[in-house]
Amino acid sequence: MRFCFLFIFLFALHFKGQEKKIVDFLNKDLRWEVKNQFKNSERIERYDTLVVAEPFQIKNGVLSISVKRKKVDFSEKDNQYTETYYLEKQEVELSKITQLTKDINVIFVTQPDAVKIYENGKETRKYSLFFLQLCCSGKYNEIWAKELLGLLEKAGYSIKMENWYD
Repeated sequence: MRFCFLFIFLFALHFKGQEKKIVDFLNKDLRWEVKNQFKNSERIERYDTLVVAEPFQIKNGVLSISVKRKKVDFSEKDNQYTETYYLEKQEVELSKITQLTKDINVIFVTQPDAVKIYENGKETRKYSLFFLQLCCSGKYNEIWAKELLGLLEKAGYSIKMENWYD
């Protein structure tokens, strides 16, 4: 009985350790992205500064990240644009991620509606794409992707790499 308990405990500890490695891997690149975001001219032209409110974390098998977003609305009454800011949080169960892909952004593709999107703490919609907020570097290549997928595999999640466009 003790052996069984010890085995289960060590097994759980292994997966918690792997989840920490996944979070550390993603947050290292997230910090790089924030630091270097204005070296990419496309981001400057779009004025979409990445501001991280809460970096990547995994709790109970759920990956999340929160970023500050700018919302621009046009008022026909006042004939002017107004800018407001809100916090956007994405959450997804790691077990519902099916693919890792890249076009401009690095994205987890999930089962239908597995990503919950919150604005200022209120769930506003569900989606099938989890944006990792990583886009400004050629370092997010297939070697990088395979390293991330390897960490996820060691944590018990089998995810395919599809449509990787550098």
